[in-house]
Amino acid sequence: MKSILDFFQSNITLKLFAIFVSLSLGGPVSAQEFCQQNFINYDSFFEVFENLPYEYPQKYKLEIAQQGEPVLRQIATPLPLQFIEDERIQALIDQMEFTMKKAGGVGIAAPQVFIPFRLLIAQNDVMINPEYTPVHPGKTLSFEGCLSMAYCGFVTRYRKIKVSYTDRNGRRIRKTLRGFSAIVVQHEVDHLNGRLFSDGYIESYRSYLARAQSFLKRSSTKRLEK
Repeated sequence: MKSILDFFQSNITLKLFAIFVSLSLGGPVSAQEFCQQNFINYDSFFEVFENLPYEYPQKYKLEIAQQGEPVLRQIATPLPLQFIEDERIQALIDQMEFTMKKAGGVGIAAPQVFIPFRLLIAQNDVMINPEYTPVHPGKTLSFEGCLSMAYCGFVTRYRKIKVSYTDRNGRRIRKTLRGFSAIVVQHEVDHLNGRLFSDGYIESYRSYLARAQSFLKRSSTKRLEK
């Protein structure tokens, strides 16, 4: 019987192995990509928890990052689905929800508690690696506040969106949201992309001025017709 080393030294075996890997992953990949996709270093992924000023799963209000903290300007890292059931991720979700409610918020994203993962809570929904698309281009003017900012302001948001995400139980969810629920998701996804609602001020006020000018023009026209 050949040793394992001799087995993998066979050119034919290596070619067959490469074909199998390619087919199973949906296309040709390098050995490095294969390892990155399938053998993620579990310990290094959770190093982000080591320097936190609190311990899991103890439940108390987490520190909320405020405007100016670098973590709020980073693009958050996708959360590998094989880690969802890990007690640290589940504890993080519970801590975020507790913190959000204690702070009087309706949504919170992981970067707001110094964890740069694509994870958020929007009202009662836990969303992992969320993505959304507008159902139509219509927008509304939204007056928003933020747990990471000391002031409020107007922002333009899509009225209706389709969102897809993985929940805390690993289930893939797709749903259509409108109104306030859609606004909350858009606000929190902005946090995952390193954006704050104040970044949309110029766009929002231009939209507001355009609407005001349109309204005044229509009003003037009606008065002249009378």
